[in-house]
Amino acid sequence: MLRLFFLTLTGICLSSCATAEVLLSDDFGSGTVTTTFRAYESTIDTGWRKAPGYGSVVESAWQISGGRVQNDSTVSGTGYPTTQPSESPLMSFISGGGTTETLLRFEFDYSVAAGDSLYAHLWGYTGTASTSGGFVSNIEGSHSGHMNVSENAAGSTLDGFNLTTGATSGYGNRSQAISGELTGTGTFSTTFRLSDLGISGVNTAGDLDYYLIQFGKDEDGLAGTTWIDNVRLTATVPEPSSIAFLIVCLVVGVALRRRRQHQAQLSND
Repeated sequence: MLRLFFLTLTGICLSSCATAEVLLSDDFGSGTVTTTFRAYESTIDTGWRKAPGYGSVVESAWQISGGRVQNDSTVSGTGYPTTQPSESPLMSFISGGGTTETLLRFEFDYSVAAGDSLYAHLWGYTGTASTSGGFVSNIEGSHSGHMNVSENAAGSTLDGFNLTTGATSGYGNRSQAISGELTGTGTFSTTFRLSDLGISGVNTAGDLDYYLIQFGKDEDGLAGTTWIDNVRLTATVPEPSSIAFLIVCLVVGVALRRRRQHQAQLSND
């Protein structure tokens, strides 16, 4: 009986450790960045997007090249539309996933050109997406690391939440970026409990229907390339305490040993 209990407990703990739903994983080994004016509900699950060029406005410079997504534009100025090539964001609008996972983990590698800054934004949405043209973010009007959010835009059927603060409206400026200001080279990783955001009805990954990831940089006008790689968004569960698990294993192990010794003694008697 104790052996069966130990094996069952081990299986439960290992299963708990392994429970995770990968919502997005991209190493940029292939693919392209296509253009769109906004994060339309009809662009969900259509890959990475950037702002287009039109008239005298120059297309965003984000592109997938050499196994990473990068922006080498050095155009600087006073904001849109001048800095659209360098500062308008890169975005991916994706469907949600998972069920009872209570944590989200967001991570990526980055290298930011000297003098520039990189900002990552993460928003979650609830509702049913429409294909009639509703939008939640105006990509071509964003600049300088901002995420231009229009949560109640015309035609939108979704409710949006900043997954840094739980805010339900307003512009996603640099202070609201989940990454804060990033410079140099490194890996950004954050894991947070959804219920801690205070969003009504959102406690698990299954409570969010869609996610919007945006990267924007602040350009100083000097030469240099900013790149991002290995972007990953995962819904997961808290891992059990390793120490607590070891203690349980030790206690059960001792109990099993004593039981065997007792049985051996009875056999000898």
